[in-house]
Amino acid sequence: MAESARSIAKLGREVYDRLGVFSKHFSKVGPLARQTAVGAYNEAVGSLETRVLVTARKFPEHGISGGGAEATSSPRVAPIERQTRPFVAAELTGGEPVRELPARAVDAA
Repeated sequence: MAESARSIAKLGREVYDRLGVFSKHFSKVGPLARQTAVGAYNEAVGSLETRVLVTARKFPEHGISGGGAEATSSPRVAPIERQTRPFVAAELTGGEPVRELPARAVDAA
């Protein structure tokens, strides 16, 4: 019984430590961080389209051209290629609890 209590205490400390690491990771992508990133991107695009380009389009009216194909090509913003990692643990997907997660889902921390 004492051995079982020690094992449970050890597991409790391990889970506590891992929850701390998880919380640090998750706090970086909280709603405020996501909204801040999306808001900043939207403001930048809005500024470019409604302020910068509007003014830049007036240069040809004054005889100033872009200076070549490089200057006149529209900027390309690469799409985000990373995807969010899906939940796979049964406890988080509504399935039966699992003893060990699949190798691809094991936390490196």
